[in-house]
Amino acid sequence: MQALDGFLTPLQKQLILQVVDHIDDMTKRIGQMDKLVKQYSSGYEDAIEKLDEIPGIGRQSAETILAETGLDMSRFATEKHLSSWAGLSPGNNEKCRKAAKRQDYQRERHTEDYADTMRQGSRQEEGLLLVRTI
Repeated sequence: MQALDGFLTPLQKQLILQVVDHIDDMTKRIGQMDKLVKQYSSGYEDAIEKLDEIPGIGRQSAETILAETGLDMSRFATEKHLSSWAGLSPGNNEKCRKAAKRQDYQRERHTEDYADTMRQGSRQEEGLLLVRTI
């Protein structure tokens, strides 16, 4: 702990060590959760890889999409229906990056975070690619 020598009081050193221990514990827990997700998503590996090929969608986004929508795309009549359900459709009444009040019917809160990431990818073809990929 030579790196902590200097102007830190013994109390500050102990507090910093507590924070570092907490970070280490959370890193370990994240690793355990990643293993759990891999274990349960192993049957969906083909779909995850196909979704991962779409610009703007990484592996974690692909896993979330499959967790939210499943493999059966027949519940979505068109790619526009899927895009609307996921919150990717234009016309969501945003002005100056502030969204107007709206109700989230089917989507979970974390889906919106992934939707923001995916919006940065290819916007026009995204819903169509997603429906055709799965």
